Amino acid sequence: FASWIQFLAVNHVYPEYDVWTQFVSDTLETCMIPDALHNSHPIEMPIEKPTDIDEIFDSITYEKGSSVIRFLHAYIGDEAFRTGLANYLAEYAYKNAITEN
Repeated sequence: FASWIQFLAVNHVYPEYDVWTQFVSDTLETCMIPDALHNSHPIEMPIEKPTDIDEIFDSITYEKGSSVIRFLHAYIGDEAFRTGLANYLAEYAYKNAITEN
């Protein structure tokens, strides 16, 4: 989420920077190549042993995750996205969310 929102914030303050073009080259393109390999992994995966933790915090997780959020935001629109995000934050304030949430 943080990887995506940084681009949204910069675009809001400095739209002339055309950061979404940079997003595609820096984020979307760089995660697609490793994600297409046989040893890739989904954004969310079960942790079965401590070494699995190192695997989930990589470019696939962060960059593919931010790309999925960008696609969702573009698909449902800004207003629906903000409403959903506000509802999510209100429901899980001071709590831990899990994947199904």
